[in-house]
Amino acid sequence: MHLRVIVTANARKERIETMENGSLRVFVREPSTENRANVRVRNIIAAHVGVPFAQVRIMTGHHRRSKLIAVTSI
Repeated sequence: MHLRVIVTANARKERIETMENGSLRVFVREPSTENRANVRVRNIIAAHVGVPFAQVRIMTGHHRRSKLIAVTSI
C-alpha cells in the first residue's frame, strides 16, 4: 500500500488528518533536522495502520514535506 503524506514538523500536537484528495496530513512534534521528523512520521503511520515500524518506508521525499510512503504487510 502506498500513501501520499504531507508532513508538518514542529507541530504543537501530533495528529493525522485525511485530506479531500485521499492523502494524509501528519503533524509531528519533532524538528525536521537529523531525520527526526521522518522517523516520527514512520512511527505514527505504523501505529495508525497497525503494522510494525520496519514495514513502513519513505520511498520519495526524504528532504521534502511531501512524501510517498510504502507500507508492506506480512
